[in-house]
Formats: sequence, C-alpha cells, structure tokens
Amino acid sequence: MPTLSRWFVRTALVWLGLGVSLGAALLVNKASGFAPMVWTLLPLHISFLLVGWALELALGVAWWLLPRLEDNRRVHPALGWGSWGLLTGGLVVEVAAQLWSVWMGGAGSAGFAVGSSMAVVGVLCFVVAVWRRVGFVPEEIRRWRQSRGGAERGG
Repeated sequence: MPTLSRWFVRTALVWLGLGVSLGAALLVNKASGFAPMVWTLLPLHISFLLVGWALELALGVAWWLLPRLEDNRRVHPALGWGSWGLLTGGLVVEVAAQLWSVWMGGAGSAGFAVGSSMAVVGVLCFVVAVWRRVGFVPEEIRRWRQSRGGAERGG
C-alpha cells in the first residue's frame, strides 16, 4: 500500500473514532439529557463520519487500487498529498469553527465555509491527480494488451 494511501486510511480511522465517540455522547445525552449543549455538535458528528471517515477512506483506497500508468507510476503524487492536506485541514478548520461557534458564541459559519471549500478543493486535486489513471486512451489499452501477450479483442 502506498504511503499516501496509508495516511488517508489512518486519518480516516481517527475521524471514525472521533465520530463514533461523539455519536455515543449524543446517544447518552438523548437517553439522560445530561448536557443539551451536546446537540449543537451534531454537524461535527456528521462531518467526522461522512467527510472524515467515509470520504478519506474511499480516496485512500482509490489511490491504492486505481491502475498505474505503463511505467508503473502514479501521476501527480504532489496533488495526491495536497488533496490529503486540504481535505484533512478543511475538516480541522470546520471543527474549530463549530467549536468556536458553540463555546465562544462567535459566528462559525465563515470558518465552516472556509473548511468546506478547502475540502472541495482537496477532492478536486484528487480528481486531477488520478484522472489519467482512470481515463486510459485507446492507444494505451492496445499497448497494454500487447504487452500482456493477449490477442487484440474487438469491441
């Protein structure tokens, strides 16, 4: 597994742990009502699990499993690392903005917008980084088939 994939997956597991812990606190609070303020953290719980866990895990596994180019390399590894940094950093900014909004009474919507924008740019970086690995041109497919010793198939 490439180093970048390991970082994506490990980070995803951290977000999973945080999301499950926050979800458990929300469920305990629902049963006991010990701290109604916990419900203001529901958007964080959703972000932890959807963006932090599911998306980072999917991108990490995709980086690992998508086919490499003919010379056995991945295209644009710097964009892959930029994607990880922007996605993870964006989620950290969202968390900080949400916590600031809840505990300090400040407006967290600007920080949430910045963090979300960082995550979107990170995903776009990932798409650019893997685009050639997904969209082989017909000539590359033909050369790959010939190198594997297979007969050219029609259709």
